[in-house]
Amino acid sequence: MAASVVRVWEPGGKLEWLLLCDDAVSSFPQARERARQYASRWLIEDFHKALKTGLGAERLQLHTASRLFAAVALLSVVALALVDLREHSHQQPDASDEMGVYRLAIYRYCGASALSPFGTCGTYSTP
Repeated sequence: MAASVVRVWEPGGKLEWLLLCDDAVSSFPQARERARQYASRWLIEDFHKALKTGLGAERLQLHTASRLFAAVALLSVVALALVDLREHSHQQPDASDEMGVYRLAIYRYCGASALSPFGTCGTYSTP
């Protein structure tokens, strides 16, 4: 099995990572791609956290695969909107948050909460 180690660091900073890759990395563009893949891991972790913890996907008591699939599909859309809202607010903290407010309104309108993972969604317009 081929393996490569990619060293990633911040110039002048104290952070450094050694990424163990399961394929050969022999050029800078390949190493940069592996670093980008690793960086996206945290966004994926946040999505799963929003889905499982925030929206309660693990607490669903559905007994058929089709119902569980449908519920997780719906919750995934809401979880993605929440992560997108957070990313938007981090990248542009002073920007107009009209889209973020709309998404949050949809989230609230759909009845998602820690106690009730999802509810019935309908049409909604922003004021």
